[in-house]
Amino acid sequence: MTPELIEDVTLINGPFSAEHGDFSGLGVVQVRLKEELPNVLTARVQGGSFNTKRVFLGWSPDVDWRDMFFAYEGSSSDGPFVKPLNHVRHNVTSNSTWILGRGERRFGLKWNGRLNQFQSSGQLPLDEVAAGRLDRFGYISPGDGGDVQQGRLGSYWRKDFDRGTVWKADAFIRRSLFDLYSNFTFFLNNPEVGDAIQQHDSRLSQGANASAQAADFRRRYGAAHLRGQRAREPKPGRTARRDRPRSLQRADRRARRRDQRVGLRAAAGRLGRRASN
Repeated sequence: MTPELIEDVTLINGPFSAEHGDFSGLGVVQVRLKEELPNVLTARVQGGSFNTKRVFLGWSPDVDWRDMFFAYEGSSSDGPFVKPLNHVRHNVTSNSTWILGRGERRFGLKWNGRLNQFQSSGQLPLDEVAAGRLDRFGYISPGDGGDVQQGRLGSYWRKDFDRGTVWKADAFIRRSLFDLYSNFTFFLNNPEVGDAIQQHDSRLSQGANASAQAADFRRRYGAAHLRGQRAREPKPGRTARRDRPRSLQRADRRARRRDQRVGLRAAAGRLGRRASN
């Protein structure tokens, strides 16, 4: 998950909340992603120990009645091990939200694709490490590691009513492939090439959710739902956070200019009629 794309996090402690039912045995962590980025273009480059590198690129264009962004995150690290971890991660995320009606309805599509590849030190005999013949960050089997591929497409719809009632619906479909290469017994069963195995996992999952929340319920129990949300503070370099999306602000400005032009034409017409009289 890309940190720059997180809007807020909601924590619900305790088992079996009324809202989530048996999907919340120990609690619920809700992570809500942004629908647009604070700037049109965003770039970040980071580096650290063990040949660790990270880059983030984001593009959030100004489109009327639409919030959207495209983001890429790439990172790599070797870790502190004798055999380099060679961890490489690519993550692509996009969002497009259409603002319908007068802004009370929203429909959005979100897509995410990721690729992870890594090597690992695998299993180590504790006796060999204790005897000093094997480094605690060393390895025996050179082929341990794995790779993960995953894609997810989601959609959501929301309608806000004048009295505070909210209708929401969302759905998703996800495809993931996971290959893990490991060696638990080294050369016990096959002294020549070793006992390495491949574990393959292929999954296709989908789900949907719909909810309606009345205004009275939100006023009475809304504080519990907002527990753990981050405060909406102004971004660095900006005077204040927008209360409304950029697309709605642009529409408001155009409407005000249009009203001003209509008012000026009407005033000019009245002056012309008085002059003629």
